[in-house]
Amino acid sequence: MNNMHKGIYCLLAVLLAAFALPVAAADKLFVMTVTPSVIPQGPATTVKVVFTNQTPNGANSVINAVKVDVPPGVNYTVVGFQTVNGTSSSTAGTSSPPIGQSTNGGTTISVTNITGAKPKGTFTLTLSVTSTVSACTQVQWTGYANTGNTFNGSLFTDPNTNTLYSKASTYIGCTGVLGCGSGTNTGGDLDPTADNAFIGTPDWGLVRGPNTDGGTCALVPYTFNLAEDENIASFLAIKGDQDPSVEYVVLWDPVPVSGGFPTTQPLVSWGIANPVYNQPPAASPDYVPALACLSDNLNDPASIMPTIPDIEPYHSSAVPQYGPNQQAKMCVAQEGWTAIGNGMVQHWTKIIDQSDGYVKLP
Repeated sequence: MNNMHKGIYCLLAVLLAAFALPVAAADKLFVMTVTPSVIPQGPATTVKVVFTNQTPNGANSVINAVKVDVPPGVNYTVVGFQTVNGTSSSTAGTSSPPIGQSTNGGTTISVTNITGAKPKGTFTLTLSVTSTVSACTQVQWTGYANTGNTFNGSLFTDPNTNTLYSKASTYIGCTGVLGCGSGTNTGGDLDPTADNAFIGTPDWGLVRGPNTDGGTCALVPYTFNLAEDENIASFLAIKGDQDPSVEYVVLWDPVPVSGGFPTTQPLVSWGIANPVYNQPPAASPDYVPALACLSDNLNDPASIMPTIPDIEPYHSSAVPQYGPNQQAKMCVAQEGWTAIGNGMVQHWTKIIDQSDGYVKLP
C-alpha cells in the first residue's frame, strides 16, 4: 500500500510540474516595440518595429523569422529591415509584402530567412506609414518571433505576458502629440504666445502648459480641427491621467462687417461630444458665450479660469457644466480683427482650454 501511495504522489508531482510549465520554454524570449508612439495625420511617418532577443545567458536561441499583425487603419510600405548583433549588422531576408509595395492595414508582414538575431541582438523592420483614421485612436500591433528560417521552428515568448506573441500600442489619426518641454509642447503653424495681430490664410497653433493639478507631465496625443466653412475649431486629446491647460490661437475665415463695427463674442462648448450649433433664431444649448480669462499665464493654471456668472444664458442653462458659480473650463485670453478690404474683416481668437473643447465664431 505504501508503494502505491508513493506512486500516486510521484504521478501528482509530475502532473503539477507539467501544469506549472510556461507557454513556451524560457530559453526563447523576446519583446517587440513600435516607435513612435503616435502616428499623426498627414504625410507618411517612419515607423520602427523592433524585435529584441531577450533569451537569457547560457541559452542560444536565435530569431530567424518574424511576423507582425498591422492594425486596421495603418496603411504601410515596407522600407527595409536590419539585424544587429553587437557591432555586426545585416539586411538579409525576404519580406511579404515585398519592399516598396503599398499595403492596407489589417494585414500581416512576414520576414523570413533573416540573419538571425542572437541573444541580446535585435531585428528592426522599418515601415513608411499613413493613417486613414480621422479621430485619434489607440491601436494594437502584434508580433511573433520564430527559430525557423521560414517560420517552421519554435515560437518565442514575451516574458512580460508569458504569451507566444508580443503586443505594442500606438495612436493613429492624431494631429500630433504634446510633450512637456520647449519645442515638444507646441503644434500647428501659428504661435499663440506672440503678441501680434494675425492675418492671412485661416490657420491655428497651440501650446501646452503644465497639468492643472501639478502632476508629472506625460505625452498627450491630440486632434485639432478647424472647419473653415462653419468657423468652428476643436481641440480633443487622449489625456489619461493628464489635465493640461492648452492655449490655441485660431485665425478665422474672413466675414463681412456687421453693424458698422465687428464685436462678435465667440461661443464655446466643453464636456459635450460633437456639440451642435444651430443658426439663430433656433437655440444652441450646446454652446455658451465665452468668458474672458482672468490671466494669460499658462504656467499658472489655477489663475486662469473665471467663475461662471449668474446671468443669462448661464442662469437657465440645461447643461450642468455651464451653470453659475462654478469655474469655467474654457475662456478667451485675447482676440482681435483686421480690416482686409471690401467690407470684410478677419477675426483671430486666443482660447485657453482645460477640457476637450469647441469654439465657434458666430
